[in-house]
Amino acid sequence: MSVEEEQGPPKPCKMFDNSLLYWYPKIKGLVRMPETSTVALPDDWLSWLDGSIPKAIMDALMTKASELGYPVFMRTDQIAAKHSWNRTCFIQGT
Repeated sequence: MSVEEEQGPPKPCKMFDNSLLYWYPKIKGLVRMPETSTVALPDDWLSWLDGSIPKAIMDALMTKASELGYPVFMRTDQIAAKHSWNRTCFIQGT
């Protein structure tokens, strides 16, 4: 069973109107942008900042990246670190 099947589809954070999951469906198709896809994560994802990402989550991320094709730009629903993208969220691939 995939992470998304276990947790259901991603839901926007109720606190922020700037959530990717809030605005992306509203602008999809209106402006040119890279292909965008989401992977649902559990609420405790911040605990992974020490580098201990569960294997099921890493597998889901790698599967999604392979489906999209490399390179990929990864972000959370709220943050992207886009100003330091080449050191934080850009994955060139193999």
